[in-house]
Amino acid sequence: MTHLLREHLFKRYRGLFLTLLLDVVLINLTFALSYYVRYELELPSGVPEDSRAPYSAYLPLQAGYTLLMLIFLAVDGAYTPRRGGNWLNEAYRVFNASTTVGVIVFAAIFFSLPAFYSRALIILTVAFTVV
Repeated sequence: MTHLLREHLFKRYRGLFLTLLLDVVLINLTFALSYYVRYELELPSGVPEDSRAPYSAYLPLQAGYTLLMLIFLAVDGAYTPRRGGNWLNEAYRVFNASTTVGVIVFAAIFFSLPAFYSRALIILTVAFTVV
């Protein structure tokens, strides 16, 4: 690959790479915030001792949530460059991806994943992701 071509590709995809990186960081911070609110602040209601799970138990679910969010954001066109788009369209894309991923994660928890996963944590994560 020539130097000019490499430089052109870097300039072209740098914004996309930075956007994806920022999304990964923010999605994971949202998940961590949801865990804190659910298990440390015990909101929206108390957490029984036998239902507590360490944060490390949620890491596979967090990774899956992050991957699904990136996929559904891409499917909804969040990473497609456009000029003159408004914030309402972007908010809709985030809302749509978050609710879709939330339903998928709920189904996964219901059908196959360990019973200790908190449904309230998933609801908080979806809500915080949208906000």
